[in-house]
Amino acid sequence: DGWLALYVPNAWDLVHLGDYVVPSKHVPGKFEEPARCREVLEALSEAHADKLGAVPLRNEAAEARWGGSETIGGLLDEALKGPRREEASTALADVRGALGRCVEFPVLVAIDEYTALFQEPTGYFYDADPIAPEDLP
Repeated sequence: DGWLALYVPNAWDLVHLGDYVVPSKHVPGKFEEPARCREVLEALSEAHADKLGAVPLRNEAAEARWGGSETIGGLLDEALKGPRREEASTALADVRGALGRCVEFPVLVAIDEYTALFQEPTGYFYDADPIAPEDLP
């Protein structure tokens, strides 16, 4: 009780079963996987909406990237609604970073099938070239 938990129920799905990838607007040479990352963010928001507005990002670059949002709750509002939905991978990386700096609540990050994040190849291609795991933020 009182914990913030970021849960990735199946990391293999993140690197193999998303609908598509797009070039990242934030990290040159990297790609966003919007669908599966968005599912993780939506689950976090649904489970902890009451707490996320009280957790600062503590990262000026992330604040600027998400329209001046200063909290994880604000970041999620910006990332999950409207035209920025394709930036879900960057949003997930920024949320994970903010949770690592969180002092307001105890935090648990749980990732099932964690090693899938590092196994070659991913299930994604861009312009017929395979995308390596490190090319997803």
